[in-house]
Amino acid sequence: MHSLERVTARCLFGIYWWMGLVPLPLSSQLLWLLVALLVRCIWLGYYLMMLYIGVLYLWNDKGLNISYISGTTLFIGYSLLGLLIQAESALKHRTYARFDILRVQLRLRMQRLGMSRGCSRAWRLLLLLGTQIGSDAARSWANAHYSISPVHIISLPQKWLLRLRYVQLLWQVMELNQRARQLRHSLLGLAAGNDLWQPYGSQEWQQLQTLRLSFDRIYECYEAFSDCYGWGMLGLQMMCGLEFVSNAYWIITEAYMTQRVYMLIYNGNSCFAMGTLIVALFWYGDASANNCLIALSMFVTVTLAHGIILLDTFLQRRTHRQLELRLDVSRLEVQNQRHVLLRVSGVVVPFLVVHSLIVWSKIGLASQWYTPIFWFASPSDWGVQLKMIAFLSDVLLANERVLCVQQSLKQLTRQPNHGRQSPSVVSVIRFKEMYRELHHLFVQLNFAYGSSLLIIFIVLFFNFLFNSFWLVRHTLTRLKSPVYIYIHLGCLLNLGLLLSATCWHCQQSFNHSRQIGCLIPKLVNPMGSKRYNDLVSEFLLQTLHQRFVVTAKDFFSLNLHLLSSMFAAVVTYLVILIQFMFAEKSSQATPRPEKMTTND
Repeated sequence: MHSLERVTARCLFGIYWWMGLVPLPLSSQLLWLLVALLVRCIWLGYYLMMLYIGVLYLWNDKGLNISYISGTTLFIGYSLLGLLIQAESALKHRTYARFDILRVQLRLRMQRLGMSRGCSRAWRLLLLLGTQIGSDAARSWANAHYSISPVHIISLPQKWLLRLRYVQLLWQVMELNQRARQLRHSLLGLAAGNDLWQPYGSQEWQQLQTLRLSFDRIYECYEAFSDCYGWGMLGLQMMCGLEFVSNAYWIITEAYMTQRVYMLIYNGNSCFAMGTLIVALFWYGDASANNCLIALSMFVTVTLAHGIILLDTFLQRRTHRQLELRLDVSRLEVQNQRHVLLRVSGVVVPFLVVHSLIVWSKIGLASQWYTPIFWFASPSDWGVQLKMIAFLSDVLLANERVLCVQQSLKQLTRQPNHGRQSPSVVSVIRFKEMYRELHHLFVQLNFAYGSSLLIIFIVLFFNFLFNSFWLVRHTLTRLKSPVYIYIHLGCLLNLGLLLSATCWHCQQSFNHSRQIGCLIPKLVNPMGSKRYNDLVSEFLLQTLHQRFVVTAKDFFSLNLHLLSSMFAAVVTYLVILIQFMFAEKSSQATPRPEKMTTND
């Protein structure tokens, strides 16, 4: 096993060297420095050529569409990211040297504790590389049988440079995690060998001092690691996540439109390759499996939800266009337009202010393992919430039209009924037609937003639940800066305001339809004609059977009852998550310690 580790490490270092993923040699090694500069110049020319090709594709093509633009953007983005990684490796040679010194010091301190055994990284990384090679083989086979991507072959070097950067990051992270586990076992062994009421001896004090210094070295190693690879990791996660979303979108559109098998194989393997790299780095980059799973589940859920919402909006574009024509703002009076603008601003302004404060707070905080998740998931998260705001604005416009009909109906009920019945019959017929159009408007609203609402409410529910859990966790542990508490409070404020406003105004739509139904019996005239009273009875039945209800594909209705049910479910699941948190802490605090050996 140790020989496999050594051979794998040497082979990977050679590959990193020729890929330009390690710092430049010292000036004393002039020959190797010249060769390294030549390698960097070759990679620089390659990436500049890729940029030129990408700009030509984007500039010369006349029939641009979403798939073409996203593919060209990915191609150009990977070229820029490759240049960033090359510059990061060349310019941060001092930080790399400091990181290597800290790693050597940490390994020596672990040897003093008798815990210098290595971690089994080789077979895991070789398995990951094997999956990447198999995925590329499947993609190349599909591209050879059906010309999918004209830049597939020439873009393979830049793809593999980024993948090997992932492997380089994973190698370092797995080593640091193994050192942290060794330190933990050593500390548990030291604590198990001493009673609480007995003082430590000189040997135990020296071991404890060595453990303390080892902890300092581990912390410094993590800090140096973040400093060495921070910007590259951010770019990697953003570009790989964008490729994952783009390929998922292409899979959905391909399955919906043409069902070409080669396209599905090509895009499916691209999703699999990028997904394994992202999951591997996030998994080994976190010390807490529960937090990693929660963050990854939120990342995948929000990203998939954003893709599904974009696809649903694309498929329902005709319905949205018809809805816009029905909800023409110019038809409303100036006062009603102000009401709608004021209510929408009451949601949009806090949304923008809170998100701006969250972004500003995140920029000021130190980079953590989940920082790339936040930056990449933020556009999808904002897209989901902005879709909710767009739906809310349409509901407000529909409610204003309902209020106009309600006010006109109130004025009609206040008119005294005399012998002349013809105008009243015409008015009832006109109001019946207006009510029918309003009901059709809400039916069209449900059809246009139904699928998106179903996904949005599921995502916002989980988002609210997990932010509540993180808020409680940070409040109870107090291990991090209070800024994290403010960030989660801001997220909860935004989500709570958005959910409450949407459910409230959808409830008002239902209430307005009931109020219109309550006004209709006042139109009954016992002295009137049979036709008039029959029309009033039909109108009353119409309001009873055609209520203005907003639903998410008939799975649930949007009202205050849904809001209270979501609040109860959040409290229930929050209690369960807190119990899991305490159970995890208990299991980590009371493991069976290993017997520690020391070097005499």
